[in-house]
Amino acid sequence: MTIETIRNYQVHLTARPVSASGPWVPYVAIDRFDENLQDFSCFMERHRIGDDRVFETEDAAIEEARKYASSLLPTH
Repeated sequence: MTIETIRNYQVHLTARPVSASGPWVPYVAIDRFDENLQDFSCFMERHRIGDDRVFETEDAAIEEARKYASSLLPTH
């Protein structure tokens, strides 16, 4: 799992193999920092990206999860 902080968000990027030898499926979850709680809370629960997309490598699946998450976050 890779966790990246983008502004007030923590992006959790994961990939799971479909079988022992691959291919890989990307997942993403996003938490947002809550000023009142002074902690992160769920912005988007972990879910699979795309219903049928698979990737040859774990790194490729993580990169797809990163692109997807970036498209969901506010730009300011």
